Amino acid sequence: MPYGRWAAFLAVLLALAMPVRSQTVRVDGGMIAGATGFNPNVRVYKGVPFAAPPVGNLRWREPQPVAKWDGVKQTTEYSPMCQQRERPKDSYHTPDILPVSEDCLYLNVWTPAKSANQKLPVMVFIHGGGFGVSSGIEKWFNGERLAEKGVIVVTFNYRLGVFGFLAHPELTKESEHHTSGNYGMLDQIYALKWVQRNIGVFGGDPRKVTMFGQSAGSESVCMDMATPLAKGLYIHAISESVGCFGPSTPEPKLAEAEQEGMKFAADAKASSIAELRMRPAEELQAIKTQVRFRPIIDGYFLPTDPYTIFSKNQENIVPMILGSNSDEGLLIWPATDTLAAYTQQAKKNYGDKADEFMKIYPASTDAEGKEAAYTIGRDQIAWQERVWADMVSRGKAKTYRYYFSRVPPVPDGMFREQKVHPLGAFHQAEIVYVFGTLDTRNFVWADIDRKISGMMMAYWTNFAKTGDPNGANLPKWTPSDPEHDVVMGFGDTIAMREGIAKAALAFWDSFYAKGSSPAD
Repeated sequence: MPYGRWAAFLAVLLALAMPVRSQTVRVDGGMIAGATGFNPNVRVYKGVPFAAPPVGNLRWREPQPVAKWDGVKQTTEYSPMCQQRERPKDSYHTPDILPVSEDCLYLNVWTPAKSANQKLPVMVFIHGGGFGVSSGIEKWFNGERLAEKGVIVVTFNYRLGVFGFLAHPELTKESEHHTSGNYGMLDQIYALKWVQRNIGVFGGDPRKVTMFGQSAGSESVCMDMATPLAKGLYIHAISESVGCFGPSTPEPKLAEAEQEGMKFAADAKASSIAELRMRPAEELQAIKTQVRFRPIIDGYFLPTDPYTIFSKNQENIVPMILGSNSDEGLLIWPATDTLAAYTQQAKKNYGDKADEFMKIYPASTDAEGKEAAYTIGRDQIAWQERVWADMVSRGKAKTYRYYFSRVPPVPDGMFREQKVHPLGAFHQAEIVYVFGTLDTRNFVWADIDRKISGMMMAYWTNFAKTGDPNGANLPKWTPSDPEHDVVMGFGDTIAMREGIAKAALAFWDSFYAKGSSPAD
């Protein structure tokens, strides 16, 4: 064997044998060096490239392999976030001021392993943000506290908005799979495959991967279970708020998405994809358009609609944790301004079931109509999670459902959303509890908040290790099934609960009649 090949072979052996805490490991592309976290027993690798920069001619193409580099790449700083729309500065969802770039396909690893042969379970987190904002580097997604529980944590960026989800006939024609539009989802699959190839050098076991996500990240978990492209890339899944077949998020089909893409090109005053590829990313991001960019049923990533895939148990069937929050609807559900509009919308949307609907969601004033809309959002998200869990249970995998109702101690008037309504246990509220990152929010946390956080971290990491969240000194978490509507309640008390919003969920069961897809 030539000397160069021997040297490369020996470098790989040394990387595998080397204690992870010595910081240097070899991954796709070359050697990287990380740093010690706040806990000296946890090593952190930030800004690790998992795919080639999707720029120039790689814009709107499937993710490509990273280019090799010489020497040791320092991975001690986060990468930029992917290009995205600007978030209001006074919103609960506003991150620290972080740079954005089209060159954004990087991931982050937190590992407590003392050696590469430790074979620890791995938790891969998919961030939310409506497929238009956020990243894997938000401060509340810091994986160090979870890693202290004996798991490796991975977060990553994926392409968003027009860069992640533009479909167009020209793009479909140039694709070897005769499709376009799901580039952000293909980034997720590419990141999961990177974990399979590389996590061993960090002390992880590629056969023990749990993917988990919140909001659009949870919707992604749902679609990543539905796609055949992710088969074998994980063995457990955790969904925090929102599935991928709910009435609020019907996935368009390719032909429809291509037409929307042509509308965007017209809005951009571009006559071709080649011309769009020449435009600066910031210019495309700033274009005013009514086009919604999100995952689609493209015949490749999603062969058909996810509801059909799950209802036939054709998904990648794995044990799951699923759940939602008691005030999900506030930040993400559209509300009417007047009682008349609310009543008119009810008649239009629910037809001969409108009277039944109004009994479950009554309103006699403008304010009550708006409040009812938020409750509808909460219940439809809870309905998605329950139906999703039931379908997975029928596939003979255990599902553990939760209901988060603890109201975080957000100071009055701290965020613009509080001008509309008290935040309550809002959409995304549970994230800092799951990651143990309460102190990234400048709130006056109570003992119960830290207790809930400790329990959720224990349940989540136990599940990653064994497929069962239960463990010593934790309340028993009973699996759910279609005959037993039970959830673990994370509120001012932590205990099993049964029959939450029973009448409302029964209404949605009857409205979306058995066997029909809510996306229809």
